[in-house]
Amino acid sequence: QKEKQQAPFVDRAVEQFLEVKSDPNGGKGNKQLSKKTLQELKSVGGIIINKWKYKRVNEVTAEMITTYLNKTKTAKGKHFTNQTKLNRLTKIKQFFNYCMEKPREWVKENPCDGITITAESKEVEILANSQVLALLEAAMKEKESVRAMMIPYLALGLFAGLRPEEAQKMRWECIEQLDEEKRIAQVKVPAEISKIGETRYAELSETGWSLIKPYLKKIGPIGWSRRAFRRIRDKSGFTRLAWPADCIRHTYASNWLAVHKKRSHLAEIMGNSPAIIRRHYKRALPIKDAEAYFEISIKNLRPCFSRKRSYSKVDVDCIRCIKIHLSIVTEKYNFFYWFELKSW
Repeated sequence: QKEKQQAPFVDRAVEQFLEVKSDPNGGKGNKQLSKKTLQELKSVGGIIINKWKYKRVNEVTAEMITTYLNKTKTAKGKHFTNQTKLNRLTKIKQFFNYCMEKPREWVKENPCDGITITAESKEVEILANSQVLALLEAAMKEKESVRAMMIPYLALGLFAGLRPEEAQKMRWECIEQLDEEKRIAQVKVPAEISKIGETRYAELSETGWSLIKPYLKKIGPIGWSRRAFRRIRDKSGFTRLAWPADCIRHTYASNWLAVHKKRSHLAEIMGNSPAIIRRHYKRALPIKDAEAYFEISIKNLRPCFSRKRSYSKVDVDCIRCIKIHLSIVTEKYNFFYWFELKSW
């Protein structure tokens, strides 16, 4: 009875837990947790309070947690899938791990430890080559300052397999020059931005390097815009289609594996374990499609200007690419014609 009195009520314990996790050093390896992870923890924290608010943390049992997972329904009236149950269980387990740690030691055992859930096997969703081109084309049509952020961001995901949060925090000095013989450029993913808390080197393909090269700087953050990314997605055809989770990174991994076959090396450059690679990337891709993916040509991906302007002049996109741009403007539409100069 004395031990139970020392343990706080669930609501107070959740408040402390979220306060610690919101700290800049609240994540694994004293890293700051991503906004997405923090939001998930806050959501599950609210659920824990709602279900067991008047219980002390050492009064919550495995049976209570199992009942919640099995009987709770979604807003559409359906029971949780096994994957949803597993996701919720993982976050609840994090909370009780916090309760077990010193100096708190409010519970002797984690009530989640005795609960086993097997999630249904599900293949990752990837983008078709045509969808990749559509994304890049939509990004090319953004104004120059946005292109300078979003083209490298997309290239690092599509052609080096970086996680979204890693690409968002990437700096120019971490991208090395292209190795002409190996046809790759190494990208250093420092421990402070890596999900696994360890430095690794990703491999940017030659196509990815060609996309990044026009914007390359010696030093500084590359940058990223959530609003621009959503706009690019919408313009590339995803207004009517759901955006598959982590599909950019999954697209790289699936195509890389189809070409190179080496799961252990893929795990190393992507910051995963070989077991995760085996579990996620089972789909067999036609080798010709995978090879075509890494040979996507950028010669047809040209910046375009959508603001209505009436003029006829020479536009200089970069030192290597000069085109004559004729614009015919009506009241409602802009018509653009591009002619590449064969020599300069």
